[in-house]
Amino acid sequence: MVCLQYLGSFRLEPLKQDASQKIESRKYILWLQTQGAKAVNSSEGIELQWMACRFAIASSGDECLVGSWVFATSPFNVS
Repeated sequence: MVCLQYLGSFRLEPLKQDASQKIESRKYILWLQTQGAKAVNSSEGIELQWMACRFAIASSGDECLVGSWVFATSPFNVS
């Protein structure tokens, strides 16, 4: 299967099966429980829920895996 990846796309972590082979439901994480909430210029709402992903696609086309260093320009530093 060919999967086209475009800028800003992502792949969610796969759903897991329990001991009886039943597929578990997707788990959501509150924004405040993520590392992103600790950012100096964090602007996300505190009630937002997020899902764990395997990777996201950067503007360079690279896969940004969990734990990767990602450099970005702050949207608050626009002249």
